[in-house]
Amino acid sequence: MDKLLLRFIAGSLQPLSGVEDANFEALLNKAQPSYSSPSRKELSSKLLPSQTQQLQEHLNKKSSSVGYVCVTPDLCTNRQMRSCTGITCHFNDNFQLQSTLLACTRFKGSHTAQKIHATFTEIITSFNLQTKILTIVTDSGTNVLKALVTLPGVDDANTNQDSEGEEEDDTFHIPDNNDNLLQLLPGHVRCFVHTLQTTVKDGLQEAGPVSGVTGQASRLASHVRHSALPSDIVQVSADLGTKMQRDGTPVTRCFANLLNIDPAKLHQLNCPVKITKYELNLIKRVTDILTPSEVATLECQGENVVTSSKAIPCIRGLKAELEQPSQTHESKVITTLKSSIKKTLKIYEDKAMFQLASLLDPRFNMDWCSPQQVMFITSLLKSKVHDIKSTATEEKGSLQENKEAPTKKCRLFRFMTPSASTSSSLCTLTSTLSQVQSYLSQPTTEDDSDPLLFWEQNQSPLPQLAILALRYLCIPPSSAPVETLFSLAGKVFRPERCTMIDVRFEELMFIKCNQHLANYTLHDK
Repeated sequence: MDKLLLRFIAGSLQPLSGVEDANFEALLNKAQPSYSSPSRKELSSKLLPSQTQQLQEHLNKKSSSVGYVCVTPDLCTNRQMRSCTGITCHFNDNFQLQSTLLACTRFKGSHTAQKIHATFTEIITSFNLQTKILTIVTDSGTNVLKALVTLPGVDDANTNQDSEGEEEDDTFHIPDNNDNLLQLLPGHVRCFVHTLQTTVKDGLQEAGPVSGVTGQASRLASHVRHSALPSDIVQVSADLGTKMQRDGTPVTRCFANLLNIDPAKLHQLNCPVKITKYELNLIKRVTDILTPSEVATLECQGENVVTSSKAIPCIRGLKAELEQPSQTHESKVITTLKSSIKKTLKIYEDKAMFQLASLLDPRFNMDWCSPQQVMFITSLLKSKVHDIKSTATEEKGSLQENKEAPTKKCRLFRFMTPSASTSSSLCTLTSTLSQVQSYLSQPTTEDDSDPLLFWEQNQSPLPQLAILALRYLCIPPSSAPVETLFSLAGKVFRPERCTMIDVRFEELMFIKCNQHLANYTLHDK
């Protein structure tokens, strides 16, 4: 019962004082008369630390059994000016994607790259992940990037581009005692979703009249949020105002909400900014153009599902959508978006980790490749397979047969056509080269199928490919997991809980975000 109580307190972010509330005690006495609930002091000084330690040990055990992990670190300051840093960890555990919290800790003092670097290093070493990190995914916060790019092996050619966040710090030097760790840390990838949203925003700003309409809609939203309006208008407009504060794809949601407001009610807003009928029509056309970018954002932000394989197909799907004949009349918008996507998103198309992830996803296989790329991508996969030294004798087996390639349901993926090498013939597999050829000859699976289930079912005939799939399909192309973490942290740091000590905050966050690891203890007596 104590563990279930902890699950309730941490899972719903309840104040610890709730266990001493008379109404809560009455409820427990009615539900379980024989149970004596712990006091607030016992909960904070004994039960929370004990459960946190159990979860940390269990996470350590899990992470020690996997070959590769990906992490998403970040730093955030809330409205109460309280800063915290967090790192989430992602890996494949027995063909199941796992997302866990390594730590969410208070961060005090200046946000220098040196301090951020020291914090990340301490967390990584506490879980013995020095040699296992395949990729680090972050947004474009300046000092977070500087803390990472000083690590050997972190390759980011665009580090000097404009970035958001903390004040820059040019005085960072690598601590001498971290040399061993720094030689082992991996490459860095910027959040694909954040980059996509920035790309769309930049494209709109260069699109002449469209950028002006976007600004007017933003000012209208700001006016609405600070006006006393009838409740039926306020509800729609509040959503409009909230979503306009973000970049990129949410602009389409803002526009959609704006278009859903009755034109007659727009005149009731008494706003200095008036949107004409022509401008509303322009907003509608721009919304149609930007909708695919919203689809791409949603496709690449799933939780505990494979998303790394979708980055390149989404980019190519966006390009294909902009080539549709129905879009040619919006020449200025289309031209600027094409240029922005080509310039900014090319780094993802050129990264081997995303190429391999797309290739090893049976939903895509080779269908996303251009004819000029087929030979290069096939050679890349063969070289990776050749590098793997199998620790066990290969088993003979046959691939599970897929009758034919299904039609793609997602509009972004309809540009794909079945690979010319697709064949229904199956063969017994023994050599690594025959594994590659036999996999590439398979038709793709359904859009909503689980690629990890495919590899679990075919790990016997395709052992080396299955190892590669587990490695590259665990990469999150977005930093959304750690950003969600900070949203939760903001709920903990409510004004009425301002006296909470740092250790208690860190324990609550760790239990809250790793509850799925606690399932193994829920039935313990």
